[in-house]
Amino acid sequence: MKTRSTSYGYSVRLGRTIINEKEADVIRWIFDSRSSGKRVLAIANELFESGTESFAASKDKAVKKVSSILYNSIYMGDKGFPAIIDPDLFDAVGRLKGKRTKKPRRCRIDELTDPSDALYEYKENEELLSIEKEICSSLDEAEPDIYRLKEMILKLAKERYDCIAELTKEN
Repeated sequence: MKTRSTSYGYSVRLGRTIINEKEADVIRWIFDSRSSGKRVLAIANELFESGTESFAASKDKAVKKVSSILYNSIYMGDKGFPAIIDPDLFDAVGRLKGKRTKKPRRCRIDELTDPSDALYEYKENEELLSIEKEICSSLDEAEPDIYRLKEMILKLAKERYDCIAELTKEN
């Protein structure tokens, strides 16, 4: 059977995204280690020093890869990917990471608005999904273009704001 690689932890076989169990075990270990309080640098160093595939190129790249994994919501089953970790673990690690690094954690739009407030009901559209997918794939790159990422994130924020502004005008 022909299998090709996609985001770390997944493969595509016969047109379907499936979990790559060997890589998924590493992802589970990363999330479990971080949830138990281990720092991102310590996790990355351990993966680098053990020669774990995809983390052995350099310590800097290992740190970037671990960090991008911890922020990537596909691992909890977003965007049609099969879940590798539980959404509660993803959220817990995100909160922990935000406290430690003073960086905001990645969150879903429904966490930003009150779901009972119909005025701000968020509706996904193809353009937003496309931008999110492009951001996620850029984060999976060995050396992402930071300026391009910033532009995409700002564009996504503007598009989401415009969606909310349009709903506000309608109501």
